[in-house]
Amino acid sequence: MNRWIVLGLALALVGCGGGDGGTDAGGGDVDSGGGDVDSGGGGMPVDVVFLVREGGDETPIVGAMMALDRPDGTRDEFTSDASGHITVSIDWAAGPHHFTTAAPGHVVVSAINTDGTALDSIPMVDGAFPIDLFSNVPNEDLVSITGAVTGVMSIGNNFGVYPAITGAENYNARGPDYTIRVPRGEPFRAAVEEYSIIRNGTNDFTQPHHAHIFIDFDAQAADGTRDIDISTSDAFTEISGTVASPGTGTPLADANFYILVTDFDSNLFFGSPSAVTPNGADLDYTIPFVTPGDAVRPMTRYSLQDDPNFSLVFIEGYPTAGAQTWEFMTPPDIVTPAFGVSHDVHDPIVLGRLVPGVVPSIRIHDANDEDRTRWVINDFSRGDTITVPELPSGMNADAVFPTTGDFYARPYVCEESATDVTLCERFAGGRRQFDLVVR
Repeated sequence: MNRWIVLGLALALVGCGGGDGGTDAGGGDVDSGGGDVDSGGGGMPVDVVFLVREGGDETPIVGAMMALDRPDGTRDEFTSDASGHITVSIDWAAGPHHFTTAAPGHVVVSAINTDGTALDSIPMVDGAFPIDLFSNVPNEDLVSITGAVTGVMSIGNNFGVYPAITGAENYNARGPDYTIRVPRGEPFRAAVEEYSIIRNGTNDFTQPHHAHIFIDFDAQAADGTRDIDISTSDAFTEISGTVASPGTGTPLADANFYILVTDFDSNLFFGSPSAVTPNGADLDYTIPFVTPGDAVRPMTRYSLQDDPNFSLVFIEGYPTAGAQTWEFMTPPDIVTPAFGVSHDVHDPIVLGRLVPGVVPSIRIHDANDEDRTRWVINDFSRGDTITVPELPSGMNADAVFPTTGDFYARPYVCEESATDVTLCERFAGGRRQFDLVVR
């Protein structure tokens, strides 16, 4: 269960083995003042203010480093102040700029070949453009909660307990005796469900949902126990729809299809399919979901997954019935380096199978550290060649590339939202990956 993919100046994926996860868009008071940022054309510099924040709770990051590579080849470096702000004087008319933002314990993000138009649709926060840096250090301060789901239809069914809190570990297995692990000292809400499943083949299954409730947990200071009664379920809304020939003509032609309905901000789980059935080349599906009465921002994620190739479509709102009009994007490929060839981290990387107009990116992972994401580079020129910039001089390279690491890179593409370029409406990742030489 994952949130929208955040792009803009700070795309970073978390969870799901570096495959199809995502992060939320951030909230706060916003205004639409992005359109005036590039008004300094004709060689007139303008001051642009950035707000560097924690990607999870949006608190300002003090001391974050930004390196700005200007079109004339010069580099300027900045550090965020006590409020997380960085003010940069930029002459957009001079050409594209490269931004790299880093802080210890966080995924490094680079936005290369960026001009003023890349900021036009980014919602501002108190007059600044947010850059969200996401932690890549697992939270080890977790507590366990164990118990039994009671009031069930059958103890032989499957059960899910899904905490809507960053860093938590779900329970999803057969049998009502559950264990979840959650961050110590933080209250949270969880979705709890009972379901059964019958698999007939790829994209041919039934998964009846028998019950679904929400449970609020107080902050947990230590390991504890709690039984959960689901004898009274929330009411389901159920719709049926069709996706035409998903993945046909792409590497995802035989990929697994799935749908998740969650809250945009908290990632609270609302529903998933009760049935998916092939209909020729098309797929028919039925999906039940709950519609909470409290304030939520629902999001529906459609996915094709043939690990590690994947393609996602994000639709704001609950699922809609009938034939869907959107299409899955083709995952990108790697042209250079050639298969099996190691590659210096700063040598150009050439991508193939790109959808016109999308933002390509390269994500650097550490294979020896649970595929932890180390660096994300987005290319706003929308070209087929990406060159990884240098780190800010104040960032310890060993913190990004530990000497014990075994690093590789994978390609991704994002089709930006028409209303907020910090979000991807469609997102895909390619199978080809390659080893990187980082020192």
